[in-house]
Amino acid sequence: MSVIKLRKEVINSLANVDERFLRMVRTLYRSYAQNEVDTFENLPTEIQDILIQSRKSIKQGKVFSHKEVMNASRSKYNITE
Repeated sequence: MSVIKLRKEVINSLANVDERFLRMVRTLYRSYAQNEVDTFENLPTEIQDILIQSRKSIKQGKVFSHKEVMNASRSKYNITE
């Protein structure tokens, strides 16, 4: 995907996200702009919590393959291949 196409996609998707997500993006951008290398401890607590919960879910086997997610999405939105 080209940078221009990716930038447009990100900008368009920002209209559909909540405040929490926007705060995470802002924090990520600030870190990127300062050329900092983030370690887990330097991440916002919201991101740390999400990462911790994600790891727990994975260890408990609560994961879905890409194929399963795509099939569920196709079913939900009546998309045919």
